[in-house]
Amino acid sequence: MLTLDKLLTAHSTLKQRNGTQINAQLRQLQQHILAQLHALQQQEEILVADEYELLDPIQDHLARDARSLTGTDAFQAFVRSLFIETADELVCRYLATQIDPDPTIWRLHQLKEPLQIHCTQPFCEEVFDDEGISHTLYLVKMEVQLGRWRDVVDLAPQPLMETAGEFDLPLSGFKQWLKLTEQLKGALRQSPLGFGTQETQGNKRSARQKAVPSQRGVAQEMACVLMFVGELFHSYTVADRLWSLLSAAHGMPQPRSSPPPTAE
Repeated sequence: MLTLDKLLTAHSTLKQRNGTQINAQLRQLQQHILAQLHALQQQEEILVADEYELLDPIQDHLARDARSLTGTDAFQAFVRSLFIETADELVCRYLATQIDPDPTIWRLHQLKEPLQIHCTQPFCEEVFDDEGISHTLYLVKMEVQLGRWRDVVDLAPQPLMETAGEFDLPLSGFKQWLKLTEQLKGALRQSPLGFGTQETQGNKRSARQKAVPSQRGVAQEMACVLMFVGELFHSYTVADRLWSLLSAAHGMPQPRSSPPPTAE
C-alpha cells in the first residue's frame, strides 16, 4: 500500500502530465482558430471592398441631399423595422405621436437647405464598462451639413454590448434614436436656421409658424437618416468582432491584414 507521501507525489505527477497534454491541445486549438479567423477576415475584407464600390456613388447622393433616401424602399423598411414593427407597446405609442410612417412627407422636406452628409468614415475605439473590462466599439463618423449649420456625428450602428442578448435590436435602435435626437436638438439650437415652435403647442401657433418645421421634428427625422447611413457604412465584419471578443477574453493577438475601406 502506498504511503500518503507517495500518493501525493503520484497525484502531482499525474496532474502535471494531464496539464501538459491539455495545454498542448489548447495551443493547437488556438492556432486553428486564429488561422480560420484570419482566413475569414481576409474573405470578408474582399466582400467589404466590393460593397464600397457601390457605396461610393451612394456617397455622392448623400453629399448632394441625403433626403433623397426617404423615397427609397430600403430606408422605408429601415424605419418600419426601427419603430413601427417593434414589439414594445410603449415604444409604439410614443412613436405614433412623433414620427410619420411615411418618410416622403417628413418635415425635413419643408427645409429649403439640403441635408448633406460628407466624409463618412468607419472607425473603432476601446471603451471600458463599470467593471473595467475593455470592449471594442465600432462606430461611423460623418460630417453633417444643413445650410450654414455643420456638425460631426459619431454613431455606433450596432452597439456590441447591447446586441449580446441583454437588449433586442429594435429597442436598442430606439434608445439610440432618442439619444441622437437629443444630441441633434442641442446642436441645432446653435444653428442659424429658423425653426418653428414645438408641435405640442398645437392651436396656439400661427399659420406662419405651422408652415415652419419644428426643431424637435427636424432632429427626430435627421436622427433616422443618420442612423440609416451609419448602418449602411458600417464596415466592420464578424471576424473583427470575434477578434475583439477572443482578445479580451483570452489575450489572443488581434492582427488586421489591412485597414477597412474608407469613403471620402
